Amino acid sequence: SFNYTCCTATSPTHCYNVITAEARMSLLDGGAISASIRAAEAGNEADGQAVTTTSQKVVLDALTAYLQVQRFDLKKEIAHRPTEIVAELSKAAARRVALGATGENDLNMASARRASVAAREADFEAQRDEAIAKFRSYFKFTPITRNLPVLAAPPQWRIDSQAEALRRAEERSTEIAEAQGRINKAKALVEQQEASIWPTVDAVIVKSKDPRGVSPQDPTRTALELSWNFGSGFDRQLRVRTAMAEVENQEAKLEGVKLNLFELTSASWSRTVSGRERERQLMEAVSTSGQAFRGRRRLLEFGRDTLPQVLDAQLEYYN
Repeated sequence: SFNYTCCTATSPTHCYNVITAEARMSLLDGGAISASIRAAEAGNEADGQAVTTTSQKVVLDALTAYLQVQRFDLKKEIAHRPTEIVAELSKAAARRVALGATGENDLNMASARRASVAAREADFEAQRDEAIAKFRSYFKFTPITRNLPVLAAPPQWRIDSQAEALRRAEERSTEIAEAQGRINKAKALVEQQEASIWPTVDAVIVKSKDPRGVSPQDPTRTALELSWNFGSGFDRQLRVRTAMAEVENQEAKLEGVKLNLFELTSASWSRTVSGRERERQLMEAVSTSGQAFRGRRRLLEFGRDTLPQVLDAQLEYYN
């Protein structure tokens, strides 16, 4: 620290500066400084983990937007196919009505089905446009869907059991690491408050520069200062209790983070397992319903099936 003193020893109108520099180093503080350093390090580590958590969420949202663009574009494409097929069936039904082979009810049903399918296609197109808007906000360009590579998780990423999924989630969670860092910081602050009960010893060196030698103080002084605050026991006790309460609060938050992580991981694992099984069953359903639709369509061409049954088979297949 530097002190500037204006001395008026000769005359009030003649003033000069006395410069005093003081250096102080703590030799004994009961561990308060080391505890404050640990608290700062733990706080920095927790803040770094929080930044990582935010980065992971941004990456996840960006990948989700990427996949949603492909998802709804594919849905729109699938919805467009039955629109064309229903249009062809409507033309065939119109010819049969003109020939008197059937009534107009089948034609009206085909027209209604065509409008319904077209509405679904428009709905998927709107959802795709919304996904593209989110995609643009993350990647800063408008994608051409057919040029986007298809994302797929590498086979070695597959987890074999729920227990393994929970273990990996806990081991790699930045939220748990952040919460643990907050606990370490709170514990270090408790140690810092508890250290204030002990006396402190400081080494002090003071250097003064007096151009005229008027100041009665020595130019250079060294000393050891002993400080022990006896009059703040209740205040110190309150600060310690507050710091300990913060430790308990951060530990409770850590338990909440773990419970939430385990809940999300278990739910994600269940969705993954059921999703794989659903995918397998749907592939079988698509194959079976596709064969039924194509068979009924051929029967319709030979006049051995009705248009409503063909439309129902077509709807089941594309659903």
